[in-house]
Amino acid sequence: MWPFSSYPLTKLSDAGISTSKSSEQGVYDYIVVGGGTAGCVLASRLSEDPSVKVLLLERGDARMGWTTRVPLLSTNFMGDDSAAYSWPSKPLDNLTGNTSLTMVTGKGLGGGSSINSMAYTRGYPQDYDLWSANGCKGWSYSEVEGYFNKSEKYSSVPHRERHGTNGEWIVRDLGDLYFPSAKECAEACTSLGLPYEQDINHPETPLNVCAKLDFTLDTSGRRHSTFHAFLPPKVASARKDHLHICPGAAVTSLDVEGDAEECHVKGVTFQAATGGDKTLYYARARREVILCAGTIANPQILLLR
Repeated sequence: MWPFSSYPLTKLSDAGISTSKSSEQGVYDYIVVGGGTAGCVLASRLSEDPSVKVLLLERGDARMGWTTRVPLLSTNFMGDDSAAYSWPSKPLDNLTGNTSLTMVTGKGLGGGSSINSMAYTRGYPQDYDLWSANGCKGWSYSEVEGYFNKSEKYSSVPHRERHGTNGEWIVRDLGDLYFPSAKECAEACTSLGLPYEQDINHPETPLNVCAKLDFTLDTSGRRHSTFHAFLPPKVASARKDHLHICPGAAVTSLDVEGDAEECHVKGVTFQAATGGDKTLYYARARREVILCAGTIANPQILLLR
């Protein structure tokens, strides 16, 4: 039983070729850079077609220890360098003392969904519609809602509208507010005129609201990250010939072809994220290289040369 059973991970030397050699070994249809919350979903979806070869590169580890499923232990990441990256922000002059804040992102397969408080929020429909209006084709809420529903395995009695029940990711309503302090907070909000809503993820929930959160916990009370949901051992083993999951890989550069007017990324160079081995490996994408390394790392990778 996972995490005690073997999981089909791919070594760096098997995922790519040494940059000093020429071979078809490191050729894929899609290369996903970053195995975080979104990267695990993309790798799973793209590899549903057995004729499509996918490489998932993740700088962190596989996050397979039993503590990664225990909510309290897996959320306590501040002293664990293997679980999260942390950076100090630039001093913020609008805070007392020009204070710097610590920015944290997930490290390892599952990314933030492996270390966060497991609260599941889709965001507000108005934001998606604004992206669409500004030229991001396909990103209106009416267009993306189906993908949320496809991924959800929603558990609630009675079942709520606008949620999916046949997906991979277990999302739960934990029932009525449990702690007296939480109930008092909700009462205080309603006394100030803020409505109390049962479902913060319903598209018709107001922007300013006091609402219950859903959580990504399985029925046994264990954390259910996107790594656990979309790339469980059964899926990874069944697809090991065309889905290569490669943790411990730090991307060092993108292979960009073309000029500033028209260009595309045709491959990535990477090396071991830790240790003294600085061997560079290269993997080529027939179709696309997809950056899924998060808000901070995506721009940083684009700047690498």
